[in-house]
Amino acid sequence: MNIPKITTRALMSATVLMGNAVLAIAILPQMAQAQTSTTGKVLDEIVVTARRVEESLQTTPVAVTALTTEMLETRQINDVDALQYSAPNVTIEPLNGNSGAGVSIRGMAGVENTSASDPAVGIYVDGVYSARSSLGLLELVDVERVEVLRGPQGTLFGRNTTGGALNITSPTPDGEFSGRLTARIGEYDTRDILGHVNVPLKGEEVAARISFKHGEHSGFGQSVYSGRELADLESNYLRGVIRFAPEAAKWDLTLTGDTFTRKGNGPIAALVDVNPAGLSGAFLGYANYIPTDFYSNFSATDTFEDITAQGLSATLNATLGNVKFKSISAIRSVHNNILTDVEGTPNPEIAGPYTVLPSPPLPVPGIVIPTGISYEQDNDQDKQITQEFQLYGKTGNLQWITGAFYFTEHNDDVTTSSTAVTVGEIENDSFAVYGEGDFSISDDLTLNAGLRYTWDTRALSMGLLAPDGTTCTLTQSDTPGGCALSREVKYDYLSYNLGLNYEISDDVFGYVKTSRATRAGGFNHRIIAPAYEPEEVTNYELGLKTQFLNNHVRANFSAFVMDYKNVQRTAVIVINGAPTATTTNAAEAKVTGFEAEVDVVANDYFSFGGSLGLLNPEYDVFDDNGVDRSAEPFTYAADYTYNMYATVTAPLSFGELVANVSYGYKGDVYFDTIDLDRDVQKGYGILNVRAALKLDQYNLELAVFGKNVGNTEYNTYILDLNNSLGYTSAFRGAPGFWGAEATVRF
Repeated sequence: MNIPKITTRALMSATVLMGNAVLAIAILPQMAQAQTSTTGKVLDEIVVTARRVEESLQTTPVAVTALTTEMLETRQINDVDALQYSAPNVTIEPLNGNSGAGVSIRGMAGVENTSASDPAVGIYVDGVYSARSSLGLLELVDVERVEVLRGPQGTLFGRNTTGGALNITSPTPDGEFSGRLTARIGEYDTRDILGHVNVPLKGEEVAARISFKHGEHSGFGQSVYSGRELADLESNYLRGVIRFAPEAAKWDLTLTGDTFTRKGNGPIAALVDVNPAGLSGAFLGYANYIPTDFYSNFSATDTFEDITAQGLSATLNATLGNVKFKSISAIRSVHNNILTDVEGTPNPEIAGPYTVLPSPPLPVPGIVIPTGISYEQDNDQDKQITQEFQLYGKTGNLQWITGAFYFTEHNDDVTTSSTAVTVGEIENDSFAVYGEGDFSISDDLTLNAGLRYTWDTRALSMGLLAPDGTTCTLTQSDTPGGCALSREVKYDYLSYNLGLNYEISDDVFGYVKTSRATRAGGFNHRIIAPAYEPEEVTNYELGLKTQFLNNHVRANFSAFVMDYKNVQRTAVIVINGAPTATTTNAAEAKVTGFEAEVDVVANDYFSFGGSLGLLNPEYDVFDDNGVDRSAEPFTYAADYTYNMYATVTAPLSFGELVANVSYGYKGDVYFDTIDLDRDVQKGYGILNVRAALKLDQYNLELAVFGKNVGNTEYNTYILDLNNSLGYTSAFRGAPGFWGAEATVRF
């Protein structure tokens, strides 16, 4: 196995984390012995569904970080984006003016938020797959558990998840009336209200649960030119669930509906570098618009973001003799309506993505494209339908699951720049059958094997028109005189999982496995170009999961090598005067890495832990039209990540005081490779703190908290157009923030 190359800082971080773990192991026997006279607080057992059925985290042959409700709340993990500071080898970056989030796990990244390009990491909510990365900005409201599955999930979570999966599980309605209400205030005029209520309509047989959140805050940035606030936000989330489970029946049915909206003036994009010989520097004076304040720019554009995601699902469980049956049916839609000034200047000649025209079809009356102004307008309306059937059970020494999965997606996209209007209608269809089983060779040794076969169809119909929206400029079309070029490509491939699991003792579980997953190819829907090919990732992994000292210490480790073929890479190029994301294949690569996660309950009052991820991705071959780019770093992947947390609980006569501090760090992340000094966000860390006073008599909790309390300045995206339009800009991450909240439970 290749050993990942690591920096001195990464080595120091690893040494500190492992040193803490060794220290904990050394002193815990005395602590554990001392606890015999106390309540004996230990680590809770965590049940996961990383293999689509419930099983213990410690006997699951998958590298998975599992975060329970209490962990999410205590460590202030309020949305998907925050997960990157609590799981190894995970980075998450906002896309296209907050239209979604690009999730990267173990260097596998998909960062173009369109239906033409699939993400490398799948997001599943209660078993329902979401194809678009807009859910990457989902707020975690009333969540029972979040699982971060690392590595190819080609068999059971098989929808093109070459990097891994985020598996989010919501609480199931039950037969007890209960609820929660939280009110939160803080800096930047923050006002949040969230909660849930569980109502038994007929005991356990019929129950409903409603979860909600409204959040808002003013902007933490400003345009110096116009005085307009930037990076403000108003979000709303609502989910309703009803469950039918007749007492005498051998089935239950859960119906779910949800809606999520985000609105605001959009993120802060600011110039960070200008090419004095380029258009921006030589003719437009862009060097005058590099701000001195990190959270400001000089934009004259009325930017905005307006995102809506909705969904309906039905999950049926039934017992058929000795076999369990599950059906998951769902429909989802996402509408992105965004205008982002990507360079943050008052000059209109170079303004950038994205805003939305009224819904297709074109031409759209009243849309005027001013001559000489370069910008891009994008209408993105996506709808998807998924259906999955599962059968699972046990036959002799074989525990098995088999299923079929269907997915269809339709997207309408309109892109407008100063010189062209591009219309794209995208259809994606996928069908797969799969099966996986655990065969017990002995009481301690198990063979795990799984197969999945997938058929994908990618279809695109595109039109190219002049700025007036009516004059066709396509060089080829489906019919004489028409203005549509239709293309279709089909792929089919086999994914697999094969491994051996060995229970070394009651507290030690090891596994070795290989797995393969494939991400579909497709078309760049804004330019006429050949389809890019599917990428294939084959993983070789060794894992060890331990829990010892009477359940006071949990330490899990994994080491892996991944062979990466037909690597899909997204690059931003200038087409028709506007920055445009395109996807291409970058030949072959190898990714090696290591991950460790440690959790310790020292005694009834103190617990701590953390994780470490080391990553060494390298191209074996990267030939870009005769140019050897194999020495370039991977984009959207940190060479190392780590996090640490500590929680102190002080019992009081009327309740308890709980204080938590958590710190998450990720190493250098490259957003492009045009200039390695210019295109990198250097490694940085985020420190969060929280203290909560719990009053037992009133079921009340009062808390104060701080996020990014060190006020670390960092960029969430860097756009390098120095060699084309003559500038480089960066999108700013959130500053430090303090607040307070009150929670009542009933």
